[in-house]
This record gives sequence, structure tokens and C-alpha cells, in this order.
Amino acid sequence: MNNDISKAGLPVTHDEKSNIETMEQGNMPAAFPGAGAASWDPEHRARVEKSMKRKLDLRCSLFVVIYIMNYLDRFVSPLTLAFELY
Repeated sequence: MNNDISKAGLPVTHDEKSNIETMEQGNMPAAFPGAGAASWDPEHRARVEKSMKRKLDLRCSLFVVIYIMNYLDRFVSPLTLAFELY
């Protein structure tokens, strides 16, 4: 396999290759976007954490609703057949 070919089939430049190698090794500079939360100022970090908590809470509440609906489906269906309500 040739290391000088990207996924799109185009040749990779030397700068792109060094950036990829730097990211793979975990030696990302602080100016690189996505370098990590350690380089963020406290206000920005607090905003990001708040938005992530909202997203997580929304998804977890959706899972709870799905779990309850699944429980009701398993519990009520046999009852309807037993009492011939269906």
C-alpha cells in the first residue's frame, strides 16, 4: 500500500502528511482547532459543557421514553390477548 495516496486517490502533500502524523502521535499544537479543552478559556469551556449536558440530557430522556414504551408494549400486549380487547 502506498502511503502517498489519500482516500480520494489524490496525492498527499508533505504538509498534509506531517499534519496527519502529528495528529496520530497526539502532539497537536495549541493553535490547532480541536486541540482539547485544556487550551480553552473557562467561559468558553463552561458554554461548551452546558451545551453538551443539554444534548446528553435530551438523548437520555429519549432513551427513558423508549424504555417505558417498550415495557408497556411487552406488558399490555399479552393482557389484550388474555381479555380479548384487541
